[in-house]
Amino acid sequence: MALPTFFHNARLFDGENEAKNGMTVAVEGERIVEVAPDSEALRGAEGEHVDLGGKTLMPGMTQGHWHPDYGGLRLADVGKLYLGTQSPPSYLAAVCVENLNYAIQSGVTNVVGAACSFDNDVAMKMAIADGRIPGPRIRPSGLHINSSGNENEPNSFWLPAPPREDGMQIIGQELYADGVEGMRKAVRHQLRRKVEVIKIFPSGGHGIDYPEDMRSMTRDELATVIETAHDHGAIVRGHVTTKRHMLEAVELGMDIVDHGDGMDDEVIEAMVKHGTHYVPSMLFLKKLMPSGEGDLARSTQLQPVVRSFENLREMLPRIHAAGINIVPGDDFGLEFMMHGYGNYAEELEVYVNDCNIAARDVLTWATRNGAKMMGLGNDGGLIQKGRLADLIVVDGDPLADIGILRRPLETLDLVMVGGKTYKDRLARV
Repeated sequence: MALPTFFHNARLFDGENEAKNGMTVAVEGERIVEVAPDSEALRGAEGEHVDLGGKTLMPGMTQGHWHPDYGGLRLADVGKLYLGTQSPPSYLAAVCVENLNYAIQSGVTNVVGAACSFDNDVAMKMAIADGRIPGPRIRPSGLHINSSGNENEPNSFWLPAPPREDGMQIIGQELYADGVEGMRKAVRHQLRRKVEVIKIFPSGGHGIDYPEDMRSMTRDELATVIETAHDHGAIVRGHVTTKRHMLEAVELGMDIVDHGDGMDDEVIEAMVKHGTHYVPSMLFLKKLMPSGEGDLARSTQLQPVVRSFENLREMLPRIHAAGINIVPGDDFGLEFMMHGYGNYAEELEVYVNDCNIAARDVLTWATRNGAKMMGLGNDGGLIQKGRLADLIVVDGDPLADIGILRRPLETLDLVMVGGKTYKDRLARV
């Protein structure tokens, strides 16, 4: 039987409380077995001993909006092609392997799927479990489920698309269906493929205008998706930006609101009532903000981008104060916000620097809150006795300077997922 490993002299951020100096955390197997002030008794216990020298020990982080097969997707191509057809399936699988390595080497120990092509989330979860590739824990998503005619269909309507089979049309990352029975079949199709997170589009928008009175899905279609997923233990996340559609989706039980550009106090109240998770994804909007140096956004996007960013900058402190489970996550893999070592922390900086949220709170979103969205319950997200040993060691203090997480090749000395070590630069005693 393996002996425990003791991490001594840690500056411990447990995922929700102020950091404590001079702490010891012991790991045995996949679990944390001790959290206590450093002592001679602990240093003399049988096992492996590591002196952290005051480095920060904290829980691993979660990316709450994960597109594994985006590897430089051009914004100009969105709307011109079906997502998932930009490269061959095997090429996209290679992109997934690369991106999962970026995540784990950046201290991201959990990812929550937000849509992928060709069963990539599920396949990568299997490969990680079998030890074939390194990577974080995955809560897998699958295809976007859309009604026909929504904004995920290319503007070039003359492009060929496969015929419908059993009322569904699948191409790349998109699954199209219509009506209550069509949506039920679509969800069950994805559940059959071991998907745990159903991704839908109750509205369009996010950096572009989307009228409140337009619909991507009927109320009955939306209710059917949510009911069918919940009946089988899956959760539902929605790309939803307008107040009307957020209120309807939250009332019907949608689990995760993505983006939420038109967020206001009434929507916040509804999300508190229903226990809805929220992924703001504000880095995308900030990247598209007018800069005067060659704007990335199309001219028609500039006004809605500015409006959405400024609204969320005002609303995010209120959302946080209301106790909503906020989790970081964004559309990484677009050409202007690539997956990469430490790139995920750029989003965290937006919430600290642009929204005036304390770094400790933002790190709680990424650790404790992320574990809740992962469905880990009392098993992850915090450094407490009995919880999973999802740990990272940072050479520095991210609570004082969250930007050091953008340099993981320099500052990240340990990455551990469920007691399994993926990176270790620490000296043994």
